[in-house]
Amino acid sequence: MTSSLGPILCLAGVLFARTGPAQIRRGDAWLSPPGIYPNGTSPALVQSNLFATLRAEAVAGKIQVTWAPDSSRGPTQVVLHASADAPGHWPARDWRSLSMNLRGTTWSAFLAVEDVEEPILYFVRSVSAGAITISPMRILLPQEAGLEEPTRPFWPFLEGFEEGFESWRLLSDNEVSLLGTSTSAKSGRAALMVRMPSGRRSLTLVTTRVRGWLAEQKRASGICLWLRTAEGAGRARFSVLAHAFTTNEVSRVWPADAELSERWRRVDLYFDQLPSFPLRAMDVFSIEFIADGTREFLVDDVQLLGPWPLDPP
Repeated sequence: MTSSLGPILCLAGVLFARTGPAQIRRGDAWLSPPGIYPNGTSPALVQSNLFATLRAEAVAGKIQVTWAPDSSRGPTQVVLHASADAPGHWPARDWRSLSMNLRGTTWSAFLAVEDVEEPILYFVRSVSAGAITISPMRILLPQEAGLEEPTRPFWPFLEGFEEGFESWRLLSDNEVSLLGTSTSAKSGRAALMVRMPSGRRSLTLVTTRVRGWLAEQKRASGICLWLRTAEGAGRARFSVLAHAFTTNEVSRVWPADAELSERWRRVDLYFDQLPSFPLRAMDVFSIEFIADGTREFLVDDVQLLGPWPLDPP
């Protein structure tokens, strides 16, 4: 993979110089200028003075994030939020959350790394006596931090909704109540359920889970997923965005809709069906569900297609 970290390494060096010798950590620094937090995270909650000890470092072939609160009344819950990608792409970053564990007076968690050359932005959310505080963002360069190999082996399976649907939402944020999970899964314990209310003929589901840099690096040829309705008929239309929600946005729609019924249907979507699409910059995948009348649509087992076997149908 061609490295594009030159400007980021310079940025990290400047940041280290500002922090002073006691705060220098190879490959890990405060992000400056500050990043834009994901939806639902208010910048007003950021308290930089409370998170001076927040850091990430390579420990025994893994990346460990630690934070030791400087307070006798420590938090009751700490959640780590991380996103692999260069700074920017703020409206369409793929954020993942992970609960941190308390040992003694230090909270810690191990951060999964899929590509040692891909920057990771991270911050923590602390809950103490009902009050929420957020740390400033930090940038981690895994290879510069001493990590030689990824800690998460590549797996084309992207989403099974067993742990919820953190990176999936409807295009209109005020429609969050129309999303949920169902036990009527294609495999495992859960599938994503999209409820089409009366008076609507379509709803658009979007996700940031399908990342262009990973698809290009692993030579993925497309996206595979399973769909059905809970009852009745409907159809689905698929599209992707690159540089999503910016003035440079590029959108492409797959040429054929998928007709859906109460039986699970596998849908294969190949990237070569999309003319002149900048695959590496892909950051949003969308599904428009279309039906006459109230419907419930189910989604499960989203995977990358490529030179590897998929799970049996």
